[in-house]
Amino acid sequence: MKTTVTSLPGNQVRVEVEVSEDELSPALERAAREIGRKVKLKGFRPGRIPRKVLERHVGRRAILDEAVPVAVPAFLADAVDAEEIDWVGRPTVDEVDGGLDAPLSFVATLDLRPQVSIGDVDDIVVTLDGPVAPTEDEIESEIDAIRGRYATLETVTRPAAEGDHVLINLEAHRNTDSIEELTRNDLLYELGSGNLVEELDTELSGATAGSILKFNATLPETAPFHAGEEVSFGVLVKEVKQRVLPELTDDWVDENSEFDTVDAMRAELIDHLTASKLNYMRQMAQSKAVDALVERAGVLVPESVVELELDSRINELVRQLASQGIDLGGYLDATGETLDSLRDRFRPEAEKTRAADFALSAYAEEAGVSVSDTDLERLVTVLAAQAGKHPKQMRKELERSGRLESLKESFTRQKALGTLLESVKVVDDAGEAVDLSFPEADDDESVAEAAIAEAADDDELAADDDEPSASGDD
Repeated sequence: MKTTVTSLPGNQVRVEVEVSEDELSPALERAAREIGRKVKLKGFRPGRIPRKVLERHVGRRAILDEAVPVAVPAFLADAVDAEEIDWVGRPTVDEVDGGLDAPLSFVATLDLRPQVSIGDVDDIVVTLDGPVAPTEDEIESEIDAIRGRYATLETVTRPAAEGDHVLINLEAHRNTDSIEELTRNDLLYELGSGNLVEELDTELSGATAGSILKFNATLPETAPFHAGEEVSFGVLVKEVKQRVLPELTDDWVDENSEFDTVDAMRAELIDHLTASKLNYMRQMAQSKAVDALVERAGVLVPESVVELELDSRINELVRQLASQGIDLGGYLDATGETLDSLRDRFRPEAEKTRAADFALSAYAEEAGVSVSDTDLERLVTVLAAQAGKHPKQMRKELERSGRLESLKESFTRQKALGTLLESVKVVDDAGEAVDLSFPEADDDESVAEAAIAEAADDDELAADDDEPSASGDD
């Protein structure tokens, strides 16, 4: 195989590849077997037709056309590996020629990895919004949430306020036609829930038993009926009920929870809130630290990388919609969007995400952050357990599809986040230094989980890909 590499403006390279007949022959054999499975010839079993016989039946061009879409990415991958080209994103392949009576040749244009320099990060200051420790209000809110599960409703004569439950008769009309889906008698509605339309909560606020309310409201675009249409509502308020929380005593706690006393329950809630808030604050600090890295490095993300990220986000949306029984076409019709406008909406976050990846990867290299074989084996074992496969089988699949390297890079970035957080200065909103460190074991586990989550989307997208693909690190 002959390869010629030419530098192009815009941090790109042009790769010209020429493949000899002998090098192309195995790909043609595989293509012939694939076509042979679909062709019926007397005297031959499907998939067992010799290539020369098949060429006489379907023509050499048909076999070449079957081979090229698979062979070109594989030869390109071999070429860039041999030339040690550090490329990213999705290649553009054109000028595919030959393969019958001449060598197969093609030209690919690739984006090179952006050259990113981070330098010292000790001068980066990350300011958190709010205290790290749970506040008394947060603790009381958590306790009230537990008590709220056992709350009772008591009829009151005062005007309705947020959090009250209002017993109403509800009717809705579009022009003169009644909307059955929005017509209810004795509907117990929680004021402030926003479960129907915002105007209902507004009108009910301050209403008393016997109040008759009339108003118009536009149904949400996501409504299953009359989406985006203006509807006339009529409401009769029958009763206003307030929630009554049970008295917080040791006896009540002992009877309705796993704890014996109020103090024991409170202590456990404080521990839980502290860990939860610490995790949240770490994520906030990491996000701000990475934003500072991106700003300092001035990362320019190649368009092909952005397009790959947009594809990933669209595919994730399709999976989420499918889990709700909705297809993408139906979603676009309901929201009034197009696929292009959806990609435009996702673009800013896609660019930000990939810029952060490049900045973190550069920082990891400068800081000497790496992933050991033991780390990688542990991740593969976890993924295998999730997929119900043996770790050795999982590793082979990951290696064959190129996903193992993606997983390793994800883990490296997550470890780099931890190192970055230890290196920058983190302060609270009062300017006081904040300790966001986890116990070592917990920290290792959180890094592993984050790495698996980050690589999961790429892993799912490539799960059915049986052939090695020519794809750069993205």
